[in-house]
Amino acid sequence: MLLALTRPRHALLGGLLAAIHPIILEWGQNYWGGALALGGGAIVIGAFQRIWHRTKIQDGLMLGAGLAILANTRPFEGMVLALLLGLLTVFRLVRGELQGLSRLIIRVALPAALILIIAGGSMAFYNMRVSGHPLLMPYLLHEENYAVAPAFVWQKPRPEPRYRHDSIRRFYTGYALESYTVQKNLPGFIKKGLIRKIGILLRGYISNLAMAFPLLALPWAWRRDRWLRVVMLTLAGFIAVLLTETWMVPHYAAPGAPLIFIAVVLCFRYLRVWKYRGQRTGLWLARALVLFSILGAVNLGFRLARDQRSTSVWAEQRARIQSTLEADSALHLIIVRYGPEHITHQEWVFNSADPDRSRVIWARDMDQTANQQLINYFPDRKIWLLEADQVPPSLKPFH
Repeated sequence: MLLALTRPRHALLGGLLAAIHPIILEWGQNYWGGALALGGGAIVIGAFQRIWHRTKIQDGLMLGAGLAILANTRPFEGMVLALLLGLLTVFRLVRGELQGLSRLIIRVALPAALILIIAGGSMAFYNMRVSGHPLLMPYLLHEENYAVAPAFVWQKPRPEPRYRHDSIRRFYTGYALESYTVQKNLPGFIKKGLIRKIGILLRGYISNLAMAFPLLALPWAWRRDRWLRVVMLTLAGFIAVLLTETWMVPHYAAPGAPLIFIAVVLCFRYLRVWKYRGQRTGLWLARALVLFSILGAVNLGFRLARDQRSTSVWAEQRARIQSTLEADSALHLIIVRYGPEHITHQEWVFNSADPDRSRVIWARDMDQTANQQLINYFPDRKIWLLEADQVPPSLKPFH
């Protein structure tokens, strides 16, 4: 991606900044999956950059591959990014800055369409097996069955469905719905919507010195670098659309995050050549920023390692129970009982795509009749009760 805009050493710098970025390191230790969407966005942005300078079949294939990744990771945000870059491509085509339309169709659009047809067919097959409809993604099926608050602040909430578990009801009618309702008036939309969401993105992506400090050169670089202006305007449009979403977590913006790295690297070039009283101050400052970022990444790595080994982390406790029971020759069913103050985000109950064939099945505690129906469905399994909110969590035979 960066090689299409700058020299190899600057592209290497951008790759290093991404590799040691705190949020990308954290994505490697959780299930958010932002790295895949970021990679898909980088492929799409890099493909468009090359298409603007040449028209080769390989660039169309890469564009299709990047779009396929985005369609399976962050489909809405990926679509926004693709539309913005597509509109910019049309604008440059109309101005005569690109080669002919027929050449773009043959060498770019058709190869990209080939990849997307294959990816779309695979997604349709997957959707059909999970949701029962080739065009209904599992996530949307989940939202239709459980969610009350809509995905965008301008939409109306859904009627409250019938929940079988109180903890799920509390989450969707409490925490999730409150995030929507506080944005329904102008003061709430500004404070709880715009300001809060922008703050989340800034803390997520520009929280370390190596990402934030070079952007101080943005006013000078803006006047001198046309591509930086294109990048920043595209990024502004991308973020503006994302602000209409009800919730904001840094990985939501992952498809457009490569634009941030491009902007930082381009500003780094201007920081690097800055001189103070004839001294190459900017060069040493740039090197120091990279060094501090590397040290910060090492420190973060040790912290993540300590957190992963800690027996107080519920996820580690769950994994230990899972691996212990899987090593047993018997089949197991764990009924999880939560306390009244259970933290919704510490979810113990999830299973593989084919629970019936799993050695260990996790289920929520229900009333006596429902629990017995579940136990009767699995007559060949050893039944356990997990008191998840005890300290430490207590696993014992179910009676």
